[in-house]
Amino acid sequence: MRHHRHNRLRISTLFLLLIGGCQKAPELAPPPSAATGGVRLEIQYNAIRALAYRGSDAMKDPGRLDVLAEMLDEQKQLQHFRLKLKDGRDVPDQGEAQTTVESALKAIAALHRKRPEIDLSRLYPAIEQVAQGSNEVLKQEARKTQVALGIK
Repeated sequence: MRHHRHNRLRISTLFLLLIGGCQKAPELAPPPSAATGGVRLEIQYNAIRALAYRGSDAMKDPGRLDVLAEMLDEQKQLQHFRLKLKDGRDVPDQGEAQTTVESALKAIAALHRKRPEIDLSRLYPAIEQVAQGSNEVLKQEARKTQVALGIK
């Protein structure tokens, strides 16, 4: 009986998807701007990380390097990434902020390994700031990045 219900559910879902695909999508109100901004920011950050890890020529663009520098700014990340608590309070998402900074550091090291000719010196002050910060995990990763870049 359970197997039969599961198949019916799958068929019903498939039918709804097929019917829905044949009709115009309903107009939906845009999500709140903060949420939209957060999603856009995550997409942008993921794209920059991917370009850096691949050693893409696109990372020669100073604008993209500026995004990496922004990703290294933990305070800015604490402003960007927020959590809504059950009691309604809006608080920084410290885990997401740390992950963003840490992944940026790793992406910078990977970019340098693959493309040592790309001038990353504009990122050195931001990396140094992380290395001098209070977050031990990020300090350690920043020091590794500095060693990988040959600046420490």
